[in-house]
Amino acid sequence: EEAEGKIMIVSGTVFAIQGVSPEAAAAIKLEGYEGAYAALNPSCEITTLGGFADALGLKDELFFSAAYQEYLRIGAEKKAGMITYEINEDAERDALYGLIFSEAHRNAPLVSEEGHSKDAVLSFSTNVPLLGIDNKAFTLYPDGTVTTNLLMSGRRFEIGESTVQEIVEYVKTHFEAKETVYEAPKDDGTPEGTVVTNELVIEATQSESETRGE
Repeated sequence: EEAEGKIMIVSGTVFAIQGVSPEAAAAIKLEGYEGAYAALNPSCEITTLGGFADALGLKDELFFSAAYQEYLRIGAEKKAGMITYEINEDAERDALYGLIFSEAHRNAPLVSEEGHSKDAVLSFSTNVPLLGIDNKAFTLYPDGTVTTNLLMSGRRFEIGESTVQEIVEYVKTHFEAKETVYEAPKDDGTPEGTVVTNELVIEATQSESETRGE
């Protein structure tokens, strides 16, 4: 710890976290400080999706808060937008977990530790409160892979195109969708960057005074 140009050495104790592999994360309690915090190991060696779930104790600790689909329509009028699906109930969480981490996918191989260059079809915002992990992503791609940054580094697993489609269809049929459309400026003076949902202006990234240059 560095304070006012000095380096301070603080002693602490490392504890295992129940249900979590010590290779992936551990709890650290520093002397003189209240509580403990989870230290993650982004370099933890993991080769399968099932191994990833086991290492972080995801069966009991992973929570989904929302799913997102971004799109871009090109035609007479070019539009881009996002569809959001809220996920609130424990039963919904369990069903999604079962689809992504089913026994059939336990051996889904790690195919890359890098990002993905193709357009995503669906992305989940996820949390692991036990490990202090908040708003990290599980993202599905049309080539049958899923990527995640839950362990503070990118990992991509191959679960198959049919599984990706099954998960997308489940989300679309079981959760209420809210669509936000981003449109170009209108002749009525709507500021550039205004967010439009169902043709109703709900937010502007610029105030009217900024738009007029006042």
